[in-house]
Amino acid sequence: MSASGPRLDTALPSSRPAVAAGENGPGDSTGTATGDSPRARRWHSRLIWAAVVVVVVVVTWLITAQQTSNAQAYDPANPGPQGAQAVAEVLRQQGVDITVVRSQQPFLDQRIDSRTTVLVTHTDELSSRTARTALEHARHAGRFVLLLADPVVVGGLDLPVDVTMEPTYTTMTASCQLTDVRRSDQISRGRIRYTPHDGTDARVCFPPSPGFAAGGTDSGYLVDLPQTADRPHVVLLGSGAVLTNSSVTDADNAAVALRSLGHAPRLVWYVADNADIAAGEHGAPLPLLPSWFAPAAILVASAVVALMCWRGRRLGRLVTEPLPVVVRATETAESRGRLYRKAGDRGRAAAILRGATRRRLTAYLGLAPATPVEELAHALAQVTGRPSGELLTVLAGPDPAGDEALLQTADQLASLEEEVRE
Repeated sequence: MSASGPRLDTALPSSRPAVAAGENGPGDSTGTATGDSPRARRWHSRLIWAAVVVVVVVVTWLITAQQTSNAQAYDPANPGPQGAQAVAEVLRQQGVDITVVRSQQPFLDQRIDSRTTVLVTHTDELSSRTARTALEHARHAGRFVLLLADPVVVGGLDLPVDVTMEPTYTTMTASCQLTDVRRSDQISRGRIRYTPHDGTDARVCFPPSPGFAAGGTDSGYLVDLPQTADRPHVVLLGSGAVLTNSSVTDADNAAVALRSLGHAPRLVWYVADNADIAAGEHGAPLPLLPSWFAPAAILVASAVVALMCWRGRRLGRLVTEPLPVVVRATETAESRGRLYRKAGDRGRAAAILRGATRRRLTAYLGLAPATPVEELAHALAQVTGRPSGELLTVLAGPDPAGDEALLQTADQLASLEEEVRE
């Protein structure tokens, strides 16, 4: 400190005369070239308005591009990963005449006969009434295919089927023989499982596992309901992977989709729209926003951001301040570990390890953060092939009795994560 004091004392007097000369001297060229001059203020205003114009142009272009492109899942015009353009193009190459309708009135204007297959996607945008209206209009169709029909739609159509929202991430074998499904066919994933009522003349394919129906329950991710006097031939398909561009080449997804949709010379592809749902109906969005609401909201938000940039106060450049010490990133974790060891709180340490493993595995499998540990163990059992009871013990077992048991628990959790990620 004694060496730095004289330097500060000598530097301050020498700098003050220089500042004074720069402010008051007649030969100074930098003191007037600041933002206080009228010319600088005019340029500042022009730059701000130019930035606002650029922002408006960019936002308008983005809105226009969003409206002209199709990003809906299972849409035959969507080339993205969740679209179904690949299946639609192959069907056209095979000679199938595809008519795409995106609301109910154009669908009701279509002529439906026995040489027509009707495919309904975005069934979550249907209410009980709109679903019944679509089925009544298609009562003479050769086949009526519903993709991912939820309990609202199935109940509205009065189909003798129970619906279970049960996603699965493993490959499933058909285990059935239909006109369009071979016994050895496989699909890569499932989302909604259907169980026909007792006494129903329905055929079920793609059970969750080969021995699932051993107890007498016939349930799967595809149900084929034969034609009756009140309805056409109905197919409930509980897997969207058979249609999406990203997964159509997995397993036999493409074969199942092309056979199910291409057996008739004409296909009416109905992309449901919630705008057809009347206010107050079950399934109706509250409120029903107009189509211009989203672009207008984006434009207003962009204008607010531009206004903030224009009127916001500039605080100057950031100044770094060196820290007196360097703290290692692992020091906190190591300190907490030593505290747990000193206190002998092995249960708390095991709970922290298990909680972190559950969070990572839940995120990796795409499950909700609040998924119960029993459901997580069931999903892990499908992925790893290990019994769910064994996995439940690893994820939420009793507290370890000693240090060796705690180390064994940590090893089991690390091995389980490696097994799932491989």
